[in-house]
Amino acid sequence: MDRPRVLLVSYLFPPCGGVGVQRALAMARYMPDAGVDVSVLTAQDPISQHGLDPDLERMVPPGIQVCHSSAWEPPRALRDRVKQAVNGDRGGGTPAKGAPQRPSLLRRMVKTAAERILFPDTQLLWVKPSVHEAARIIREQKVGAVVLTAPPFSLLFMAIELRKLFPKLRIVLDIRDEWLGYHLPELDGTASPWKRAEAGRLEKAAVQASDVVVTVTPPWVESLVRRYPDQPASKFVCIPNGYDADTLKDFHRAPLPVPPMIVGYMGTVYANPVYSPASYLDALEAMPEEWRSRVQTRIIGRVAGNAAHLLANRAVDVVQTGFLPQVEAFQKLTECHCLLLIIGNPTVHSGKLFEYLAMGIPILAITPPDGEVSRIMRETRAGWTVAAEDRQGIQDAIRNLYAVASGAQAPIEQDRQAVEFYDRRSLAASMVRATGIV
Repeated sequence: MDRPRVLLVSYLFPPCGGVGVQRALAMARYMPDAGVDVSVLTAQDPISQHGLDPDLERMVPPGIQVCHSSAWEPPRALRDRVKQAVNGDRGGGTPAKGAPQRPSLLRRMVKTAAERILFPDTQLLWVKPSVHEAARIIREQKVGAVVLTAPPFSLLFMAIELRKLFPKLRIVLDIRDEWLGYHLPELDGTASPWKRAEAGRLEKAAVQASDVVVTVTPPWVESLVRRYPDQPASKFVCIPNGYDADTLKDFHRAPLPVPPMIVGYMGTVYANPVYSPASYLDALEAMPEEWRSRVQTRIIGRVAGNAAHLLANRAVDVVQTGFLPQVEAFQKLTECHCLLLIIGNPTVHSGKLFEYLAMGIPILAITPPDGEVSRIMRETRAGWTVAAEDRQGIQDAIRNLYAVASGAQAPIEQDRQAVEFYDRRSLAASMVRATGIV
């Protein structure tokens, strides 16, 4: 008997690097172990990629069929320039310092036109033509289920269109970022009332078109259940992010001698309050020089244009590596004594949290004490959790972490069994079972 086949649709996929590909890559790698064959549909040249990582492409099993579709999309430089002109920012979602509160009439007109033509995002220019490619794969390969992993949120259109074409197809909508309650207010602060209203209508139609809606944290599941009381609560499923044990098995802690204590941050640095490192850097900078000189902060990843000023002219030691392929980034992490995680929203967790956990290196998490990250930190006994506004608490955590790094204090003992729950291999099996794919 033939095994069921799933089509995984992800805008980003190797050789693209960065955090945006990890969940889709893990599904492609490990769903076959749970009894399904996998085909992938991805973009030929995605404009939102921040770097290439050929090592990730080599991790795709040879039996996975990867199909690419292309569409006209504006080059990244042009897109960022238009965004800057429209929003008055410097490459991110946060307005530039000193930007006028009310933009000019021309800027408002340009913004309104761009927002309506490219709703909900520029990836619409890839999604719309890709519906036909997805339909071809479904017919030719006898696909029984489709998993659409978003963002980009324009993939919600694909759920609606595929339902029209294939009434019996099982459609799983995998929402990595909760759109209406988190992404729009926190990360897309310039969105107009029109865009917010249209987003609500699009999400509702996509939820109705889907058989199962997956998201990554329990609070996000609860918000979707409340938002759609006409849908059965069982339709909404939580499958958290995780780590890839196979990828990390060859990396072992090799911290450099102290001082300095190396505090590592992996990923993109943003100015947005949810992810901004300002509270950590301000707390460290306010410590006496004897302490500042003992700490080096290592940024392993890119720095968004509107966040560069957060690192500039600091009286602390900050080393920036820029974007690195995953293998090199993990190697840099092994040299660190502590890993920095910044999440300013209580409903959110970050994919890097689980890779941090798997590395077994103490974590300093600057995050709400009643939030998802704090819950997982307590569950795994992974380090210190401090609120962003608690400067003294951040400084005390730095001192405690230094004591651990220098051997003056006992090492942190993680609950490894709790950490292993987040192994992506078992999470992929949970995805297959919980969504009814088999």
